Amino acid sequence: MARNAPEKFIKYDDDDIMLLDGGGLLYFEPKRQKVIHSTYHAGGGTEKEIVFWGDDNSLPEYREALLCENNIVPQIIRAKRDIILGGGLMTYKEHFEKGKRIVEEVKMDADFSDWLEEQEELHGGPTELADDLLKHGNFFPQCIRDSDGKIKTIKPHMARCVRARKQNNQGIVPSYFLHGQWGSISKLSDKQRLSEVKSLIEIDAYNPAAKKPQPNFIMHGADRLLGGPYYFEPHYTGSEMWMKVANAIPVFHFSNLENGFNIRYLIKVPEDYFMRSLAQSKREDKDNLHQHIRAAKQSFKERVNKFLAGMRNAGRGLIVTKHFYKHLQKEWPELEIVPLEVDLKDEAMLKLYESSNQASTSAHGIPPVLAGLATGAKMTSGNEIRNLYNFWQITATPQPRKIISRPYRLAWLSWNKPRDIKLGFRNIELTTTDKNPSGHSEPQINPDAV
Repeated sequence: MARNAPEKFIKYDDDDIMLLDGGGLLYFEPKRQKVIHSTYHAGGGTEKEIVFWGDDNSLPEYREALLCENNIVPQIIRAKRDIILGGGLMTYKEHFEKGKRIVEEVKMDADFSDWLEEQEELHGGPTELADDLLKHGNFFPQCIRDSDGKIKTIKPHMARCVRARKQNNQGIVPSYFLHGQWGSISKLSDKQRLSEVKSLIEIDAYNPAAKKPQPNFIMHGADRLLGGPYYFEPHYTGSEMWMKVANAIPVFHFSNLENGFNIRYLIKVPEDYFMRSLAQSKREDKDNLHQHIRAAKQSFKERVNKFLAGMRNAGRGLIVTKHFYKHLQKEWPELEIVPLEVDLKDEAMLKLYESSNQASTSAHGIPPVLAGLATGAKMTSGNEIRNLYNFWQITATPQPRKIISRPYRLAWLSWNKPRDIKLGFRNIELTTTDKNPSGHSEPQINPDAV
């Protein structure tokens, strides 16, 4: 959409409402959990508005619970994460020869390499950032500088523990709040203000336009394809309902096994059948008649089970003789055994389960075989798997790698490292075992590069 005044700032108070610089108002209501504003009263009488994330401020927790109950999506996310991270962070240079871009890996400075390893051990690293990016569409690392301005700490905070402060008049998110259980805060009564939550921590948001280096800040990383401006959506967000369907079907089958009856025959017995089966003496024994009838019922069940149950009795037939009341001119009610057909809808449910799994797999945009998933399709050859892996790595990893490496690039520059040396992730390219016994090849560090 063309804008008459492109330099004019357009502020998004909520991603359900867009204010246009032409004076119009465009409103839309997507079918998903909405962003909700709540007020946090800080000291000194000032008010800071926290942007809640989904219904009850618990969308990340809800997503993780949904993923934990699914049998394939976590494996898909794990496979995507591992391919994105590849062989780990590397440093490289770019140069051009005859119009062709050449990437040359160079040895990472030992001090920076040691620092990366230390940070990962203490706080986590690219793995945690990739996890949150793929699960929630956002990640939030905290960066802390030392007195010389060098970023000496990068601490990834779990997405479910971070909430944004509402944009200021310039459309900038000024800070982020940290707390362990945001869902409990959303349920506070009006009288119990958020200022009573003592563990709430506020940290400035990263501002690349700041005049002085920020000593302590949180950087918001996201693939900004869907959602925003406070929280962006993961790519699989449209498959949420399919995941619910897939998660419910195993519960249905388990409940059938745990609670269901598996009755094979309906045996109809005339009301006076057991009375008529008694000997004349027992019929006339009025004092013990009920005991005689109970014993006859038990004997009947034992004889029927012995006759019908078990593999040796398969295919047996039962002969029942009908009697006739001559004086009433009608048949005597006889024993009747009716076989039952048990239809638990297993076949229909399994077809639906297969469809839901296919929908979830499609939503993540990665071939199922790369995640080790059986889809019922024909066996995939080694060449096909290798080509799929290399193709997916080439086409689908550059953008998430760029997003994840951003805080480490910022740290690299704060250490006054050469700007022409960049950070990225090392590819792991699958090859054939005749070329490399390990089945994969990695770009080698140039021994002459320092």
